Amino acid sequence: ELLKKHNQIKRSKRDLRRGLAAAGIAVLILCGVLFGVTCFATYSFKDSFVDSEGVMVDASGEIVQTRPVVSFASLFDLPSFDITTLSHVTELTLALSGGRHASFHIRSVMKQSPFVVEFFVTGGKIAVDSRASLALVLVDGERFEVDGVIRRRRLEQMGVLAKSSSSARLYSEQEFFVPEHGFTSVLHKEQRLV
Repeated sequence: ELLKKHNQIKRSKRDLRRGLAAAGIAVLILCGVLFGVTCFATYSFKDSFVDSEGVMVDASGEIVQTRPVVSFASLFDLPSFDITTLSHVTELTLALSGGRHASFHIRSVMKQSPFVVEFFVTGGKIAVDSRASLALVLVDGERFEVDGVIRRRRLEQMGVLAKSSSSARLYSEQEFFVPEHGFTSVLHKEQRLV
């Protein structure tokens, strides 16, 4: 009888091992099937691919065009941003005193304080002080004041515009070129406050 129990226990262990092995194989097969279905579904519903030349194309083979994200900000909001964000500023377009307009490519930037930032351009710099609502352009020994500063201060005092430091953020083109930022129309982006 002891031998019979021993053989029965041996058979139970063997059956248990076989069952665990079968369950393990079933789990592996299930994982493989799941992986295959996931890959098939992902590839089937993809709307862009990289062709053999390394060019991104859509499902019909047309070349996909991309462009970098472009953001906009008010001149006096710029000092509120951290230096990492400021280092991505590539261009400043300003209305200068005397009815002049100028666009500057930024070479480097230095944040002097939470309220003052200087953008360095070829032959000079643009200094922006958000606390004093003052912006000056110094290029090739000439000094230009940024136009619209007095009008902006008046609108801030009247409550039409929020104070720069409390609402500093980046905007999309559609969000930025609106009357609340001093633009008279989307078609006339040059007619704006600073």
